[in-house]
Amino acid sequence: MYMQRSLLPFLLLFSTWTMLNAQVIPADRTYNWQEAGYPGDFPEPSLVLDIATYGAIPNDTIDDKPAINDAITALGGQQGVILFDAGEYLLESDLNLPDSVILRGRHADSTTLKFSLGTTGANCINIRGSQSGNFVSVTSGLEIGSQALVVSDPVGFSAGDYIELRQENDSSWDSQPANWAAYSIGQMLIIEEVIADTLVLKQALRFTYDTLLNPEVQRITPRHEVGIECLRMTREGLPATGGPANIYFDYAAIAG
Repeated sequence: MYMQRSLLPFLLLFSTWTMLNAQVIPADRTYNWQEAGYPGDFPEPSLVLDIATYGAIPNDTIDDKPAINDAITALGGQQGVILFDAGEYLLESDLNLPDSVILRGRHADSTTLKFSLGTTGANCINIRGSQSGNFVSVTSGLEIGSQALVVSDPVGFSAGDYIELRQENDSSWDSQPANWAAYSIGQMLIIEEVIADTLVLKQALRFTYDTLLNPEVQRITPRHEVGIECLRMTREGLPATGGPANIYFDYAAIAG
């Protein structure tokens, strides 16, 4: 009992010290994240395609990727669900998902996508958009909270475009440069309107960019409205080096 009583003041003192010495995010590194996440309610497409209709049979040894691709083709670019019943579905190569495709199982405990990719460095599922046009320099409007970027050449930018803003890494902290980590600081943005040489943005900048690090913007064409729901994934085989992803996002957006 004596030890229990003596520990209580110590724990209170320790807790107080911890709170007083807790790290606080500087004001210039904070942001209002209320716009994060899907805008509004999640869509429930009326178009639902049963993968069994396209020849996928669970729990066999036949590659089901052709069936999935046939179902994607049948959607014809419309937003829709490809439904997998309970069981395990084999894929022997990576799967690329276009816009508006939702893969949905019955439940994460009963529907499995099994990727057997050997020792290739492929990702299991790719959700990839693309770059559009060249990068152009940003000359001003680079302060945190800004919603107007002045660019050296506004040709090719339009209202509604997605853009990538980036700058070079600062040598003061990037002491061991690597190609994969180039342009570590940046932000994806949507243009609300273009006025002369100014791109008016839907979102504010979350960071103050440095003109000495050559900030620049480029149009991108992201993947939209892709979903993976109510299933689990397994993978057989890994490459000797490197670390491929199970789900790889590259220029992807929540909504169109």
